[in-house]
Amino acid sequence: MDYFNINDGLKYHFEQRYKGDLHIDKKSDVIMEFPIGKENLVEKYVTLEKILNEKWHKNTNLGAAIKGDGVLTDHGVGHIVSVMAHAGILLGDKIKKLYGYEIYLLLLAIHFHDLGNIKGREEHEEYISEIMLEMGDILPLDIVEKEFVIAIAAAHGGYVNGDKDTIRYVNLDDNCNGIKVRAKILAAILRLADELSDDFSRSEYNGIDIPSENEVYHEYSKSLAPVGISEETVSFHLLLFTVKNLLNKFLTVNSNGECEHISCEIWKKTKDPAFTEEEFERNIQERVDRLKKG
Repeated sequence: MDYFNINDGLKYHFEQRYKGDLHIDKKSDVIMEFPIGKENLVEKYVTLEKILNEKWHKNTNLGAAIKGDGVLTDHGVGHIVSVMAHAGILLGDKIKKLYGYEIYLLLLAIHFHDLGNIKGREEHEEYISEIMLEMGDILPLDIVEKEFVIAIAAAHGGYVNGDKDTIRYVNLDDNCNGIKVRAKILAAILRLADELSDDFSRSEYNGIDIPSENEVYHEYSKSLAPVGISEETVSFHLLLFTVKNLLNKFLTVNSNGECEHISCEIWKKTKDPAFTEEEFERNIQERVDRLKKG
């Protein structure tokens, strides 16, 4: 019995690898893609995913609200599905370069990357281990697997020693239960897929008055059309009418060139690595001026 079809992306590839119908793109005829003794991984994954979707993901936004963080954009099941889809699209044919076990751990990391919001938005990536502990025996992971999933998932945001480049600190051995697992690569895939999953579908809260402290993030998401990914090109599409409303309502830049109402974190996500910080600040101001002029 197959649980997933080709439209399920990462999950389909994981299942087919586990069954032995698909293989990693290697020259050797003998490739071990999963640890010895790890039986029924697909069935265990399916069971866990059902529990996460029905009992945990639906509470992510609710938990953040109870902790005083207002109404976040969607961090529930819809977002998880979107991140998985974008990760699969990003990988494309290169998914053949990953071991089946790596795909499995990536899927789990995607499921866990935002669950910490249940404990509050601030530093939510640091609550993953606490969430896992609360899950108890329903979580079919050993200690080593938990370590890898936590490290991969936590690197999607936050800071390490004041550094926002959290991926550089994912320094696990490239070995999990005897299988090669490149945690830093998986963390990079998750983080980029997470960023690319931000679009207007994450703010479909019709009839709800969004608190002022959250409103800018909802308006920002509403201004983003789904990205286009083709081979090595990612195309971003801003909905100009929504962007103008966003800028007119929220954006002011003070005399020091600092964003006052729109979070600078939003703008810094668009930084071209070729720019110095000074050049980037000027670039932001130029883009804002152009959009305001229409």
